[in-house]
Amino acid sequence: MKHKTPDHEPHQEAPADDSVAPAVDVAALQAEVARLEDARLRAEADLQNLRRRAAREHEEAERRGEDRVLHALFAVLDDLERARDAAAGAEAEGPLKAGIDLVIQRAREELSRLGVTPIHPHGEPFDPHAHDALLSAESEEHPAGHVSHVISPGYKRESGGRVVRHAKVQVSTGLGSSTEPGGEKRS
Repeated sequence: MKHKTPDHEPHQEAPADDSVAPAVDVAALQAEVARLEDARLRAEADLQNLRRRAAREHEEAERRGEDRVLHALFAVLDDLERARDAAAGAEAEGPLKAGIDLVIQRAREELSRLGVTPIHPHGEPFDPHAHDALLSAESEEHPAGHVSHVISPGYKRESGGRVVRHAKVQVSTGLGSSTEPGGEKRS
């Protein structure tokens, strides 16, 4: 009986063949590394910009939604104030007027809690950034260019002072007053 030797033989290294080894171009590899690093940094910057833009768009959408709700609340508040004024003529201090006053007070407290304050510009110079001039009229009490009557109050955010709703106002023409347009005294 013949003994078989295992199929595996001791490992012998292949002879080195210089013609098969790739020529390494260090400068080309360094340029490729630099290109890939630049691409990585650009991708990272794009991702950061995308995150910032998404956050900004989210905040803007949230602000628009809040503004829509606030405008609806302002309309209800205006209606309640008109109802109170109408009820005041019918019965001077009845329970209806008292109830409406409580609801108005509660709505104003909620607006204040939300950081929204009213704009009551009576007697102040007209500001097109915060006021909408619906009418103009002569006024002996108010110089030209000043608010002589507030038709409906405006509202602004406490943080940043952004106007949510412009005050609807009547502006004095100054005619009949002792001042010229611009607030200068007539001689």
